Amino acid sequence: MVLELKLTRRASNAGKIDVHKTDWHSGEYLQFEFDLYINAAIEGVQSMADELGVNLGDFDIILQKFLIHEVDSFDLCYKHAGRIAFRAAYESFSYHLWERQK
Repeated sequence: MVLELKLTRRASNAGKIDVHKTDWHSGEYLQFEFDLYINAAIEGVQSMADELGVNLGDFDIILQKFLIHEVDSFDLCYKHAGRIAFRAAYESFSYHLWERQK
């Protein structure tokens, strides 16, 4: 199970989480519903942000490029993927911000 998370400074008054239902391999829009996995990924993002003390309202987030297998995908896996993706994106964002301030 794979997903991609893009993290940027918020563009408006409040940050947001957008979901692009795209396939990991092709980038094409996925035609079937997988809201259970999307919600689990968002829950993972939120739980990691809470753990790190990050206010999600400061960021715009895009979740995209889902790798879904109709038999072997589980919501808990997407929650974990959301946590990992957010942590990696936030650490990268923080590092680049720190580098620019040197």
